[in-house]
Amino acid sequence: MKTPEQIKQQEIFKTIRSLVNEDFVNIEPRYLCVRENFAKRVEFSTEVDLEFEVNGELESFKSHGDGAVHAMVKGLKSHFTDAGYFTMDDFSFSSFESAASISEKFQAQYNIDAEADAKVHTTLGILNSRGQTLTFEGESRSASMAATQVVLNTFEYLVNCELAVGKVGLVLEAHAKGHLVDKDAALLKLSDLVEVNDYKRLMDKLNKRAML
Repeated sequence: MKTPEQIKQQEIFKTIRSLVNEDFVNIEPRYLCVRENFAKRVEFSTEVDLEFEVNGELESFKSHGDGAVHAMVKGLKSHFTDAGYFTMDDFSFSSFESAASISEKFQAQYNIDAEADAKVHTTLGILNSRGQTLTFEGESRSASMAATQVVLNTFEYLVNCELAVGKVGLVLEAHAKGHLVDKDAALLKLSDLVEVNDYKRLMDKLNKRAML
């Protein structure tokens, strides 16, 4: 059964999809290498080398962190900031949890080895600019795949949310110039998007562009 937060997140995702349409940024994992430094005490003991596709184009980065998930979050945040996504700096790593589970009923019914078939459920917490925690979940039979997928899904959500806010900005800009657009519908969608983050800096930037 979905929680109220999960239901709301899905509703916001539908709003994002409706605004972004064919400009939706799809992110898929391709390769992950994790190196742990056990030899000496260092600030960040884990290095990740991650390759992934963005709308079919292969991209990659290397990053260090306090564990693989922290390193991936840091790396993706930097990667997409460098790619021009204005609000990625608003988000930071908060928490990560994983647990493997398989129902006893399922095991008994199909005579399945629980250790071999258990799914890993992951939960990633991300802080937004208001200090609120956004929670994202994922699941896979591979622990590393479950962790990688939930991190990439999170950034897919955040990147497309920024794009959606930009689409609202274009509607408001068109309205300010006297074009016939549905300003009220755009503002209603914006009220959903600002539950993800305070996009005031981005909206201020868009408003300045509209006045040029």
